[in-house]
Amino acid sequence: MSHQVLGVEEVNTAAEALRIAEFAKFKPAYYLEEINEIQINGSSWRMLASVDIENSEEDHFLAVMDKWTLSAETIIPPVERTVVDDLTKRQEPSHNGADLGLVNSHIRRTLIPKRKGKDCWLEEDVVVS
Repeated sequence: MSHQVLGVEEVNTAAEALRIAEFAKFKPAYYLEEINEIQINGSSWRMLASVDIENSEEDHFLAVMDKWTLSAETIIPPVERTVVDDLTKRQEPSHNGADLGLVNSHIRRTLIPKRKGKDCWLEEDVVVS
């Protein structure tokens, strides 16, 4: 039996192993079939998912958050793919010169469902503060 390589990328495998280990801990609760309303700055918002976060290295957490934001299909089972329609950085954060990924960003994305005949596309505004 022979194996064909379908895709490769150059990565720091030690750093990637840490990112994958952190990502494996990410187990959100979903509120897709119920209304879970929260208040933010006096406005009502519907929460679709929440997660408890344990202490971890900040850059690993930020990498997981970026992955979730840009590739929702990796953690939301009914989603086939994520289309980022717009990504705007409100301002460059400064934190000891570290790259904070999507912090201080506004992302407009469309989630494409796996069951196209039953589920609608979901357009979302994601604000990362």
